[in-house]
Amino acid sequence: MINNFIIRPAEVKDNWQIQYLFLSWDASEGKTKIIAVIIIIVSLIFAVNNLGLFVLINIILLIYNFTVKRFSNYWVIDNKGSIIGCAELRNYQTHSVLVNLIVKRKYRGKKIGSALVEYLIYQAKKPFYLSCFYNLIRFYERFGFIVTEPQSLSLKLQAELSLNQGLAVVALVLL
Repeated sequence: MINNFIIRPAEVKDNWQIQYLFLSWDASEGKTKIIAVIIIIVSLIFAVNNLGLFVLINIILLIYNFTVKRFSNYWVIDNKGSIIGCAELRNYQTHSVLVNLIVKRKYRGKKIGSALVEYLIYQAKKPFYLSCFYNLIRFYERFGFIVTEPQSLSLKLQAELSLNQGLAVVALVLL
């Protein structure tokens, strides 16, 4: 526990709040904005051409996001029932991967995200991989992560870390 904050595994009841974190994340910080704009444009094209298909696609997306998509690999930062941050820890037989670390803007700079990273380092199988934007390298280096060349990683891991999608991200590893 960090003051009034608790780090715990995500539960089914957290799905809506985790989705809200993704939707409210400052999209200028990543590919979320690009994806959202593409979805909106495609949806508008479908809406103009076929309202029924538009409705069907959105219903399918809602069903997927809130019933099929599970957050079983997610850890949340709970502030008296309000989810203020989350991250996904994917543990495999040979390594772990950290993705989707998000902390609400008003809670950044208060060591809450750091506490979550430290906790997940303890939970993770080493080597522990992540990708981040260049401006966050120093944040992760404080925990012992080092920059690694994408070419040294398997193609599957490169894809999982979004290294081959034209994003301005760098791979890091904790051995």
